[in-house]
Formats: sequence, C-alpha cells, structure tokens
Amino acid sequence: MKELEELNFLENIEKLQLSSRFFINQKIIEKCHETHSCNFIMSNQETLEFIMDLLQDEEGISYKRMFGGYALLKNELAVAVILRSEVFMKVDESNIDEYKLGASKPFTYYKNGKEVSLSNWSIPSEILEDKDVFIDWFLKSYQVAVNKKIGKK
Repeated sequence: MKELEELNFLENIEKLQLSSRFFINQKIIEKCHETHSCNFIMSNQETLEFIMDLLQDEEGISYKRMFGGYALLKNELAVAVILRSEVFMKVDESNIDEYKLGASKPFTYYKNGKEVSLSNWSIPSEILEDKDVFIDWFLKSYQVAVNKKIGKK
C-alpha cells in the first residue's frame, strides 16, 4: 500500500511539474503579447523569413542588408526595417495613431551621446498573427514611403 501511495505521489508531482511548466510558458506568452516584445525569440534572419512568407503574394517585394539587419522594400522603396529581431515600419501622421494605440515605439539609437528616433515604429506583435492585417499595415507604410519620395507631407 505504501508503494502505491508513493507511486501516486510521484505521478502527482510529475503532473504538477508539467502543469507548472505549461503555466510558466503560458505566462511568458501572455507577457510577450502584453509588452509587444515577443520578437526577441527570433533572429533578424528568422524574422525576415517569417515576414517574407507573409508578403509572398505581394508584388515588388525585396530586401537588402542594412545596419546588421534588413530593409524591406516594395518597388525599391524602403517600407520597413528588421533590426533587433523586430519589424519597424514607416509612419507619418496618416498611420501613427494605430502604432500609438498598439503601444509601439519608434526605432531609436544613440549618436554622439544623443538619442535619435527614426520615422519607423515597431509593429504590435498581434499584427504578425494575421497575414491580412499585416499586409494592410505594410501597404499603409508603403504609401508613407511613396508620399515621402514625392514630397507629400
């Protein structure tokens, strides 16, 4: 009888450990969604491959290496960059509010001791979960790039 109790105890411990791991993993996933910083899991290369899969049906898509990451282009215009394993898309007054609502942040770096912000903002992680929504955001950022090139503000 004591052996059976020990066996049940060990099975319960094992179940508890599995459920704890599930709980911890679930909390990590929730935290990623909450903080919009899940992208740290993938390298720049893996992020590029994922994004290129999302954009496979779009015409004129290409990329080039830039600053240790990648620039994503449509019809030779830079629309987004992949740096620090995150996707940062072009923004202006036409689409900035969507990024702010998603708690996005601009890409920043330091030069001569001063913080410099670009007009590229991180995309909320949930945008990557829906191909159609991602493409919509990408095309809006493409329009920002077009407008910038032709001088519209």
